[in-house]
Amino acid sequence: MQDQRKAPIVERIYDNLNRLNDQIVTRLLAKIDQIEEVLERVKSRTDKAQEAGLDVSGVREAIAVAEEAIEKARTSAETQTGEIYEITISDEANLRTDIKPVRDQLQSDLEALRQQVVLAREAVREAITALAQVRGIESLEISPSAGETE
Repeated sequence: MQDQRKAPIVERIYDNLNRLNDQIVTRLLAKIDQIEEVLERVKSRTDKAQEAGLDVSGVREAIAVAEEAIEKARTSAETQTGEIYEITISDEANLRTDIKPVRDQLQSDLEALRQQVVLAREAVREAITALAQVRGIESLEISPSAGETE
């Protein structure tokens, strides 16, 4: 690059894009962990309801779907963690047009990952709804396990 003022700017943009990717993926992985914790509580309550003789087959199916959605989101997040967004400069006059596709790709990838997390959350919500609809669950005395106490 002939203009020495532009080189640090491009480096800073490169660093910012990759740091942003890491920050957002880390946040989404933490959200996936929270979603998984909620699903574990649903599984625990489902087990207790089954021990009490209640029909929880629909809940088990919803749990399986939720586990699959969580695993898919986690795999996508771990894949995204390894992504590095390289900026290839064709010439100095086209810096803006060279950087824009890289930035747009990062935005697109992160949005796809967010959608995976939303789908996982919705699948867990469906499992919770299925558990709430089990006849007799409201009269079942379920004491909180060690992980459920606050």
